[in-house]
Amino acid sequence: MGLIATRRRRRSLIWVGACAVVVAATGCGAPDPTTTRTPRTTTTVRPATESARIIETVSQQRLADVLIAGLPCEDRDDYQDDLTFWDSMRGYDCVDAADTVSVRVYGSSRSVDQILPSWADALVDGRGARRGVNWFVVGPRDLISQVDPPREDPEVRSSSTSAPAPTAQQEFLTNCSQYTFDEAVRAIRGERVTETDGAYYDRAFSGVGEAVRASLDQRDLARLRAEDDEARWPSMLSERGPAWKQVCRTAMSRHDDLLRSGAED
Repeated sequence: MGLIATRRRRRSLIWVGACAVVVAATGCGAPDPTTTRTPRTTTTVRPATESARIIETVSQQRLADVLIAGLPCEDRDDYQDDLTFWDSMRGYDCVDAADTVSVRVYGSSRSVDQILPSWADALVDGRGARRGVNWFVVGPRDLISQVDPPREDPEVRSSSTSAPAPTAQQEFLTNCSQYTFDEAVRAIRGERVTETDGAYYDRAFSGVGEAVRASLDQRDLARLRAEDDEARWPSMLSERGPAWKQVCRTAMSRHDDLLRSGAED
């Protein structure tokens, strides 16, 4: 099986991880509490009412590197951000068809509770999940059992309480982030939204679409178009995520009701 065919096979297994917490229904599955094994070191996830644990991108990258260290990962996709979610993220996909392992580390501990349920459809056929406060790993149980959780963020049991609902600002940024990715994909394909949809996006996310397209020059587009497997585009575009989210925050500042709703996290 060739590389492209292999990556397309993994798409059905891990692409669900791109499902975001948005206003409209995403089609993502319900939470699945499946775990890979009895953790060697476990604590209980703090209740959602407690303050979120926030870590900077440098720490996110360090945790991602620790988590991936014990995994076979010859064919690797590097993620510098989550293009369909409000929070910052660092991670990897170790690509091997049905044996693909995905590592994700988020800036806010609440993000793991919010987004891990969207991976439920990938937890089938011997696949499971392990998690810490700011990270999770999804893949075949025999492979993810090799992950050695970092000391500063040990493995934890999933909380029995429901995931914290996103704030109004988080919801806006998730929707806007999804729009940036969708607009980038349209630029790669040489497509445009309809005039009606364009008018809606301009009102909701003022200046965002133009900023996304302006950030992708012809060399960027040529490089992306040369990659036949669209499942790789999120990782290839992920380095733009922080800048695009900043544009989304600027757009959010034009909505007084969102600014009055409180802090982003």
